[in-house]
Amino acid sequence: MAAVYAVPAAERTTRRVGTHVKRSGEMNIKSVLLATLGLVLGPAVLLAQDHLAVCEAVGNLEMGQWAEYHVSGSEGDDEGTLRFALVNAKADKVWYELRIDSNQGSMVLQMLVPGFPFTPDEIDEIVMQPPGQPPMRMPDQMLGMMKQQMADNPMIDFSKNCEGANFIGRESVTVPAGTFDAFKLETEGQDGYAWVSADVPFGLVKAEQPGQGEMELTSNGDDAESSITGEIQEMPGTQGMQPPNNR
Repeated sequence: MAAVYAVPAAERTTRRVGTHVKRSGEMNIKSVLLATLGLVLGPAVLLAQDHLAVCEAVGNLEMGQWAEYHVSGSEGDDEGTLRFALVNAKADKVWYELRIDSNQGSMVLQMLVPGFPFTPDEIDEIVMQPPGQPPMRMPDQMLGMMKQQMADNPMIDFSKNCEGANFIGRESVTVPAGTFDAFKLETEGQDGYAWVSADVPFGLVKAEQPGQGEMELTSNGDDAESSITGEIQEMPGTQGMQPPNNR
């Protein structure tokens, strides 16, 4: 039986965050990455027990599961693709991967965490690989700074924020990956929506923010492998900092 990696519901707390997608033109990898880290739902009124059950279920993932999305800007321009995945295990932790593919190349970010969902203070390591460069491990000092920056954007902690979202209703939604019976939820500020389903790894089927853009599920599966290529190096410019000792 495959291992399931999830954080107990009792350990979850709801936070308020927003989401945005670059409006037009060339994809800005940094801004899309930060937006993705904050792509969760703001707290509102819980209206349905079925909705709660779905939110709970999306936090139960097996190693190798992945979901890939098409990201577009406000005018429908093609921005690129985004993939969430659980790619490897290390002791009792897992490597959670975000990969952004654009006309600039592929940007990969991996975080060693206890499971999904998780919060910034639970990240043990971060390895990132910018387009055309070797993978680099973030030193402790920089990791601490990154955690502080992520404090207002819980790391795709989708299920816990989903539980507190404003439930609009159930509806059939069609995306490139197919047609899903999904729960439509209202995002922070009541100007954006997300469609979630327990049939999709990580829960998200579609998200849209009027005037900013949308994400749609294009495919998903259970055979994800790490997108990191080459030998991992210590991040340059960190002389005198103590590197992580859990390689």
